[in-house]
Amino acid sequence: MLTGQHILCFGPDRWGSIWQDKPGLMRALARHNRVVYFEPRPHLPDVLRDLRAGRVGWRDLRRPRLERITASLYVYHHPLYAPISGREPLRTPLRWLREALWGRSLRQLGIHHPILWLYLPGMLDLVGHFNERLLVYFVVDEYAAYPGLKPEVAASMRRREEAMLRRADLVFTTAATLRDERLPLNPHTYWVPNAVDSAAFAAVLGEPRSEPSFLASLPRPRLGIVGSIGSKVDYELLAAVAQARPGWSLTLVGPVVPGADTHKLNALRLLPNVYLLGAVPPAKVPHVMRACDVGLIPYIASPETHHVNPLKVYEYLAVGLPVVSTPLPNLAVPSEMAHTGDTPSAFIAAIEAALAETGDEFAARRRAYASTQTWDARAEEISRRMEESLARKEREKRFRVLDRIQERTGQEVDPEEVEHVVNEEIHALRQERRQAAQEEEKDADIL
Repeated sequence: MLTGQHILCFGPDRWGSIWQDKPGLMRALARHNRVVYFEPRPHLPDVLRDLRAGRVGWRDLRRPRLERITASLYVYHHPLYAPISGREPLRTPLRWLREALWGRSLRQLGIHHPILWLYLPGMLDLVGHFNERLLVYFVVDEYAAYPGLKPEVAASMRRREEAMLRRADLVFTTAATLRDERLPLNPHTYWVPNAVDSAAFAAVLGEPRSEPSFLASLPRPRLGIVGSIGSKVDYELLAAVAQARPGWSLTLVGPVVPGADTHKLNALRLLPNVYLLGAVPPAKVPHVMRACDVGLIPYIASPETHHVNPLKVYEYLAVGLPVVSTPLPNLAVPSEMAHTGDTPSAFIAAIEAALAETGDEFAARRRAYASTQTWDARAEEISRRMEESLARKEREKRFRVLDRIQERTGQEVDPEEVEHVVNEEIHALRQERRQAAQEEEKDADIL
């Protein structure tokens, strides 16, 4: 495991959001390294809008910048009074203020020469500002394929990502297809699928069985769709299932996020056996999943979902739930761990097959598989790649020094003796400077 390093991670989500993949990795890495997770930088129009709407008050403006999560894990909250502005005369002074504020916080923590870990193409402006020893770019989506993007915005995003890929020392992707498309631009690109905090889920399973109150009255079987409700969800498929099986309770638990087809979602929620229950805190997710009978991943086929490795598949399995998904190229679990169906009739048949596999023996197999797909295991793999990359950069640095020495001296130098030769060269340079100084003194005396 990578040890003793400083890691600055600029994340795309708030620390306590429903997406717990980034915190999962950072917690694992922070067991042996000092980690600072930077929440998304605020933008001036959003701050002004929230101020006018009363969603932000003076207390938010005075919120401490650093929050300690564990002994060596911190979350940095960007001050709302130093947002990103796209226009002068505010853009430059606000950038200076942001950099001064986080610089002070990093000095307080003794952070220096860190590993810089970025998640989005739009974070390209951060590269080179931290004297980073390693640049890691982590890709979780095909960002330019997000629905609703203007063509010029998608093109700009692709250009930024290409620049990021060329500058990164190391690239990780959550989907094999994302890796394959980025390998031509960066040969140090690796596939690292999502995972689960199996210990947290196991702890819930060890508690006395009790259902969340908002689920207790829902008839069984309960088909859980737990996670964000957005552009990936196939609302027509869910409506077809609900209408064909009125005795099944389709239970949607999660926030409705931008990009959701509100017309289709509103039509779905009118069905009597569909329950849209809203978001729950991340700590409650295992309890919600445990109260369901099947976990669904009803994603529509699109350029966006083509590259998705669903986080929830590992979470469903960690509580022992049978999983039913639409066919996804990057589902990335053994076939016996998930049933699939690409039409309403096939999806219903897959759910019926899953409901027949709800016994303890089936659940134990799923939990056993999920216990091998942990954030700790992913962090070990990532650590190995980062250690290799750090060693590679050190070798490249030594050979650059070697080339300069050989060019200056005209002599062949053994790479294993670079440090010794460097010290000799430094000593020789100092001698030359002393002799030059002495000559200057003699000339001065003569004059």
